[in-house]
Amino acid sequence: MKKAKEILRLKSEAGLGNHKIARACGVSASTVWDTVTRFQMTGIGWPLPPAMSEKELERRLYRKQGSLEANPERVPDWAEVQRELRNKHVTLRLFWEERRSRRGESNPGPAHYE
Repeated sequence: MKKAKEILRLKSEAGLGNHKIARACGVSASTVWDTVTRFQMTGIGWPLPPAMSEKELERRLYRKQGSLEANPERVPDWAEVQRELRNKHVTLRLFWEERRSRRGESNPGPAHYE
């Protein structure tokens, strides 16, 4: 996708909602949501580093399926997830939020459609 920088620019600098960005870039709102969410997960700040090309940005956003090379520490212990979900009143969302708070992450998670 060659419009990642433009999507992120419109989101970060212009503060537009996902549907407006989608219309401006000629992509779907879900593509905007996915791009923004992936960007938030990378931990790269806006504005992008001047030396970062569109190709490098795309490599970081859309790494090879199943690849853990970028963030291996983000992979959950699936046995722990299963154990926790067996407890009454524990949802996947609750587990995820608690895990993030234990690790000190401040990223609020995926943005919702606007």
